[in-house]
Amino acid sequence: MKDTPTQDSAPDAAPKSGYRRRIHIFQNWVGLLGALVAVSAVFAFILLFAIDMMAVTSNPYMGILVYLIAPMFFFAGCGLLLLGYWLQRRHRKKTRGEAIPLVLSVDLTNKRHRKYAGGFIVISTGFLLLTAFGSYQTYHATETVSFCGEACHVPM
Repeated sequence: MKDTPTQDSAPDAAPKSGYRRRIHIFQNWVGLLGALVAVSAVFAFILLFAIDMMAVTSNPYMGILVYLIAPMFFFAGCGLLLLGYWLQRRHRKKTRGEAIPLVLSVDLTNKRHRKYAGGFIVISTGFLLLTAFGSYQTYHATETVSFCGEACHVPM
C-alpha cells in the first residue's frame, strides 16, 4: 500500500484505492507531551537501574522506584500518545476525511523557529538532567535512617 499519492494525481482529488493517509501522533500537544513523559521515564529507569546495579548494598525501596514508579510514568506517557492518536482520528472523522491541519511545523530556515527549537533543546536537556538529579536524590533519601525509621516503618 502506498503512503503518498502518485505524482499525476491532484492533492484535492478523491483518494484512490490503496491510498492511505498517515495520522501522525506528534501533530498535537497531547502526543508530544506523552512522548516527553515516556522518554523521561525511560531515562529515569535506566539511571535508577544503573545506580541499583552499582550499589554496594541492596535497597528495597530502589526496587519500588525502578520497577514500579518509573514504568508507571512510562505507561502514562504511552497513554497520552494513544490519546493524541485518538484525538487525531476523531478530528479526521468529524471533518469527513479533510486534511488535518498541521499543528506542529518547524521550518529551520525561519529565524524564529530556529530560536524556539534551540530553546526546546536546551529546556529538554535541562529537564533530563533534573530528572537524573532528582532520581539520584530520591535514591539517597530512601537510604537514610530517618526515612526507614520514621517515614516508612514505625519504630518498635
